[in-house]
Amino acid sequence: NRDHFYIVDAKTLYYENSAVVGANLSGLTILNEQYGLVTGDGIRRIDLKSLNNVRIKNERLLCFYNSIIYNGKVLSNDTYKDESKVKYYDVNELIAAKEGEAPAVTELDIIQKQKINFVLAKDGNVYTLESADNGCNIVKIKNDFTLEKVFANFQPAKGPYHSSPTIGMVASETENIIYLVSTDGAIFKYILGDSDSLKAPFIAAESGVSITAPLQLNQQSGELYVTYTEERKDESKIVVYSKDGKVLHTVDCGESVPSQILFNN
Repeated sequence: NRDHFYIVDAKTLYYENSAVVGANLSGLTILNEQYGLVTGDGIRRIDLKSLNNVRIKNERLLCFYNSIIYNGKVLSNDTYKDESKVKYYDVNELIAAKEGEAPAVTELDIIQKQKINFVLAKDGNVYTLESADNGCNIVKIKNDFTLEKVFANFQPAKGPYHSSPTIGMVASETENIIYLVSTDGAIFKYILGDSDSLKAPFIAAESGVSITAPLQLNQQSGELYVTYTEERKDESKIVVYSKDGKVLHTVDCGESVPSQILFNN
């Protein structure tokens, strides 16, 4: 919940341990096998074995809604509505920091106004989205943290509330492809480096439903799992699409809105 940190077994999902860490927990970043970061009202480093924690930065409502470890840095998305730049922190400095010793932070020229995730693509670069007038920019972050931006003529989807999950993007590990969602519920298939692939949706928007959870990709089969919720009935379903965009099957979820899928193939 919002102030407890829980550890569960990865295979059985049975509870193993927990600790009261702090209020308003909304983000978790795993730094290595021993340490992680929990954020919400600042940054706390937590020992994943003992669950002891150290508050290294005290800042009201500061949260990494999305983050990724990349080339020794933690990239962070720290906004769900107000304009904010993508930032990065040095992993080693975060691990070594003492109570109240906030490590240096570097801003990148990527402006975001909503929860947006980061994906590591097949080309070895990290991608995210930037807010832009009348659309968005797909931003490639290179190993040296220089940037390349490709304009997409649509706004990226987002949840309606602070607590809504990130809709975001998902990248293929075997092909140069990133899937992303527009505000009207259309799914685009971005072929890395090919701006023409963004001109038309890969999967058209469904009427009467919204995409309400992150896109999930089975990396072995290439099948795309999309969670839709009916706008008036609050009933959800998972639609599974093939690599060429055809519907393979549908799973009714009732009033549940699954936000994560674990693939065991």
